[in-house]
Amino acid sequence: MQKRVWTSIIENLKQEHELTDYQLNVLSTQLKLLKNNKIIYPGHWKSLLNVKMEQAYEILELIKAMGYLEVVYEIKCSRCHQEGIIIRNIREFEKYSVCDICNKELNFMDNTIRIFMVINSD
Repeated sequence: MQKRVWTSIIENLKQEHELTDYQLNVLSTQLKLLKNNKIIYPGHWKSLLNVKMEQAYEILELIKAMGYLEVVYEIKCSRCHQEGIIIRNIREFEKYSVCDICNKELNFMDNTIRIFMVINSD
């Protein structure tokens, strides 16, 4: 991600969240590494920043509101833990409503997680 982009994000987050200097440094490092189409898992940011899951989602939602992320979903079978398939909306879920590996019928609410994809990182 370009410096002007991630510095803008950091400035907005300073105003919205009470992050420590350490958290801001970790966040800066993460933002520098982001490229278009990279997937961001809120749970990963929760661990890196040592924040609650709710705050990780709030941070990512703020970055999304700035136009740098979009919401996507990962489908994951709870029975066989098949590799996740990334979809952009619920309509795409219909193509993957049965697990290819174990034939378990999948449910959007139970078998997807809301994650983020980087857009406009240039």
